[in-house]
Amino acid sequence: MISYDIKFLEKAFNIFNSVYFEGKLPQVALTIQSSPKSFAYITTQKVWEDTKGSYFELNLSAEYLNRDIANVLASLLHEAVHLWNIINNVKDTSNLGRYHNKHFKTACEARDLIIEHAPVIGWSITKVSPRFIETIQQHGLYEPIEHSRITMEKGKRPKKPSSTSKLICDSCGISVRATKSNIRVACMDCNMQLRKVE
Repeated sequence: MISYDIKFLEKAFNIFNSVYFEGKLPQVALTIQSSPKSFAYITTQKVWEDTKGSYFELNLSAEYLNRDIANVLASLLHEAVHLWNIINNVKDTSNLGRYHNKHFKTACEARDLIIEHAPVIGWSITKVSPRFIETIQQHGLYEPIEHSRITMEKGKRPKKPSSTSKLICDSCGISVRATKSNIRVACMDCNMQLRKVE
């Protein structure tokens, strides 16, 4: 299942390396992991190793794989441009890698991406160009990824069962919460026992 997606993205990375970087990018450890705050990232250091060497990690967010394939692949190329700049000692970000500068914009636009500006992240908003679409179609990459991680609605967490009960006075409307399930509470003003609200 996900191994197919990884192989497809590795194939796309290798094609982009050949088409846009003259085959000069190093191999990466390509991963699909949870990263709900960004579409993708590349590490600035080599964080994976095997018997042959060490590798940068290029991750595509599991939560955003269900976007149009052109946008997913544009995120992959966006990170490949960062990698190109890293290995060529071009500083393309500041503010802990959040703000993308004009070096990044120029490098992306030379590789068929459209880059727009946003106040906090700079030249980072990545869009596809007609030439980029042609490239991915020409190389058989225009097929959707069928898996993505299920996400919660923004700002909402799954509701946990409450360990408290709400009790209310039917006369004056005062309410209290109690952690004990079989507690009996009375309203001193109304001289009434509070009713448990389900």
